[in-house]
Amino acid sequence: MKKNNTKHKCVACKKQFHYNCLLKYHIRREHFNLKSFRPYYETQNINQIWFEKVLNTDFLAKMTKLSNNMIAVQKLNEGTTIKPTEIVPEEIDLHLLYPTNRTQPLKCSLCSEPYTRKKLKRHFKEIHGLVLKKVCDKCKKKFRSPMGVVNHICSESSVE
Repeated sequence: MKKNNTKHKCVACKKQFHYNCLLKYHIRREHFNLKSFRPYYETQNINQIWFEKVLNTDFLAKMTKLSNNMIAVQKLNEGTTIKPTEIVPEEIDLHLLYPTNRTQPLKCSLCSEPYTRKKLKRHFKEIHGLVLKKVCDKCKKKFRSPMGVVNHICSESSVE
């Protein structure tokens, strides 16, 4: 019976992976929360006032936005009858900033044909003439690199 050598396990969906890098990629792609909330103070105008409840207490705080990066906070007394402002956070989708799906087709910049990431590079070299020669046209001798063809002195060219 074959032993299961999967050491890395996803806690959320119980999938197992042989390598830690594959587990990290899986988590980023499948389980990463890419929804964020814009802080309430960013939506306020300068010199605008709002009231917030202080966490774990019965106190209220009077908040005043003085500039884009400065807020004045003033503690109010316990007996105030002011109700705190209802804060509804604005949700932001961050999928465009952090792309996690790399299987999308890419378009060739010259002919606008869609290709996968792996095949686009090969297409660009082969179709658009960027493959350098590795064979001498006259004597048909093959070389490992294009520089071999450049440095090659063909014996058939000296005969002519």
